[in-house]
Amino acid sequence: GFCRIAQALSGHAGYSETTRFCAADALSLPFADNSFDAIWTEHVAMNIGDRDALYGELFRVTQTGGVLALYDVVAGPNVASLVFPVPWASGPSQSHLIDADGLRRVVTTAGWTSLHFHDESAAAHNWLATARPPKGADGPTLRDVMGPGFPRMIANLRENFEAGRLAAVQAVFEK
Repeated sequence: GFCRIAQALSGHAGYSETTRFCAADALSLPFADNSFDAIWTEHVAMNIGDRDALYGELFRVTQTGGVLALYDVVAGPNVASLVFPVPWASGPSQSHLIDADGLRRVVTTAGWTSLHFHDESAAAHNWLATARPPKGADGPTLRDVMGPGFPRMIANLRENFEAGRLAAVQAVFEK
C-alpha cells in the first residue's frame, strides 16, 4: 500500500518515469554492495529496534564517498512515557526511540562520518503547532496512507513534542 501511494504521489509530482518504489526488509536490502551514491531516510528508524543492523546495511549498499541523509524523530530530554498512538507505533512495543547522541553514535559506529548533525526539534514543534489538514487535496494525502486514526496520531505527536518526550534530528553522513 505504501508503494502504491508513493507511486501515485510521484506521478502527481511528474516523476513517475524517474522513480521506483519497492517494499523490503531494511535490515536485509535486496540491493548489491555499493549500489547507491546517496540514501535519504525520513521518519524511518523510530520503529526499528536493531539500529546497528540498519545503519550497517545502509553503509553496505552505499558507494564510497556516498552520503546518508536522514531526518528522524528521536527521544527527547523528558524521558516520560510517550502518549500513543503515534505515526510509527500504536504502542510501546513498536517504538524504538533513541536520543540524538545515541543516533549519532550508532550511525558513526556503522562506519559513517558525520558531516552535518542538527537539532530540528523547534522547527518540528512549530510545524506541528501550525499544520492543518489539507482542504480539497488533489491526490493522495498522508491520511490515505495512515488511515482514519491519523488525526489522533498527529495530536499525540504534537503533545509528545510539547512535553519534551520527542525531539527531531536532521543529519548527513558520508561513507
